[in-house]
Amino acid sequence: LGGSCWRGDGFGRRHVEGIVGSGLWSEYNETLAELLQHMHTTPRWLACLSRPGCSAASRKDRLERLWRSFLGLLGLPSQLLAGLPAPPPIIATVALVVRTFAGAASTLLPFLRSVELFWPHWRWPVILVFDAESEADRFVATALAPSWAKVAFEPPPPRLREWVELRRKGSRIYGWQRASWSHFNLDDYSSADFIAQMDADTIFHTWVDEELLFDDFGRPRVTGITH
Repeated sequence: LGGSCWRGDGFGRRHVEGIVGSGLWSEYNETLAELLQHMHTTPRWLACLSRPGCSAASRKDRLERLWRSFLGLLGLPSQLLAGLPAPPPIIATVALVVRTFAGAASTLLPFLRSVELFWPHWRWPVILVFDAESEADRFVATALAPSWAKVAFEPPPPRLREWVELRRKGSRIYGWQRASWSHFNLDDYSSADFIAQMDADTIFHTWVDEELLFDDFGRPRVTGITH
């Protein structure tokens, strides 16, 4: 596994509309109009899934491959197929920061395996944050943290013992509250443009790339649930 995914129905359609508006390919306006119609019926997602080919390529080169593959599905004239420029790549850096502790060791291992498979850790850093004062946390960090991940040890928040105690199943006393407090400070551990946060009892099950995390205009995708 490895490489980019790209949405043909959104970003690609607006890109082709921009090409039509430029007038550079006016002799192919009818064909381009048909292309826009096809974008509603072709596969919604394309993915570059060869390794190391896709993962080793630059973001621009991966997007170029996906664009050519997408156009190839539409049976366009060879001159148009070779000449249409690919959409510009989204440029952003994202750090994956995971707040965890020794008690999550049993789920941390499969989580890290999924990160290795699906997160581009060679260009977007992965940072595991443990409790600084816990010997058990230091042991788990030493035993389980892979070489491609960074480890940080966070000291207790100010006046932690004066916080109201809220017990939560599977969490040490103050542990859940402390983790929640820590999430407000995850950007202390990276200078990346964006911080991605995951819990250690989850897994990745699909490839992560710019086109998955950001919309057609380069804005981060944000969703919410209203109860």
